[in-house]
Amino acid sequence: MKRLTLLRHGKSPQSSGMRDHERPLADKGRQGVVKVADSFVSKGWTVDWAVSSTAKRAVETGRLFLHCLQTPCELTLENALYLSAPEEILRQIQSVPDITSSLLLVGHNPGFGVVADACCGATGLPCAMKPGTAAIFQVDIDSWIDFRPALCRPDAFLKIDMGA
Repeated sequence: MKRLTLLRHGKSPQSSGMRDHERPLADKGRQGVVKVADSFVSKGWTVDWAVSSTAKRAVETGRLFLHCLQTPCELTLENALYLSAPEEILRQIQSVPDITSSLLLVGHNPGFGVVADACCGATGLPCAMKPGTAAIFQVDIDSWIDFRPALCRPDAFLKIDMGA
């Protein structure tokens, strides 16, 4: 059994002339990521492999999340996760080393929302991936290459409503 955590980057300011890729986390985004990470830790969970989009707001989200977990796990940056299609997200998951038991991916909608919805399947659970949301799934596999959304069981959706 493996654990997959899909973490959408925290809230960031609207583009004020800067490239989308360079947008940082807003203060509310940082606060939200810390609260989600604290909820994750309170459940006794950890991460042993983490991959993030190269967008500044995603990298900041991933690093802050891992810092809150106090894990030695390092954040791997993957440009292919920047505004990626669901098929690319699935490829990234399937390429993770099998020694990994708990995977964290940090990225963006709409791809992360589509993958989270697919992982929820027929459960009827709401899978809205607002900024800072972590969707956590148990995955009934021994090898990540065998990952399919249909093999996922939703474990938790951690989200913080930080207001507008």
